[in-house]
Amino acid sequence: MRELKQIDFSQKSFTANGVEYFIEKEISIQRSVFAEAAKMELEAGIKVGKWEEDWAKVYDLANQQKFADIVVLAYNNRRGFRNFFEDASPVLKLCACFINAADEDRRFINDDLVAKKVKDWTEEGITQASFFAFAVAFLKTEAESSKSAMQSISELQNELREKMTALNTPISE
Repeated sequence: MRELKQIDFSQKSFTANGVEYFIEKEISIQRSVFAEAAKMELEAGIKVGKWEEDWAKVYDLANQQKFADIVVLAYNNRRGFRNFFEDASPVLKLCACFINAADEDRRFINDDLVAKKVKDWTEEGITQASFFAFAVAFLKTEAESSKSAMQSISELQNELREKMTALNTPISE
């Protein structure tokens, strides 16, 4: 019986199925978009009560006879769960953006590349918990960054508002 393995994220790399994978902090624009989609898929799957909220929206929209809005809501929900059992989990998709083989083109990522990585990680017997821990750390860091950015934007808006108010003050009466 083979034991499951944990990834030591304090190291810069690990080997899975004979391939050395490097854990990186910076990603390309295309990978960032892919990671954002995985993040949204992950958050939608974790959010308790999402289906109940959406059914309440469907009910309200039906009473308002907004059938086109119901179609859009149903389409978005259906699209979010298509190929659920065929695709890699959102956690693994997110991690695949940051964990790369040496010869990998860091600019791009696609489902085939994710599938290859997941196959290596599975063959090696790496636990899902390792990847989940990485994804949670990423989400926490991103949330903190977003909060900081929103605070900075708010401060800049207030500063701009003060300057605009000062410009509208008459010089003399």
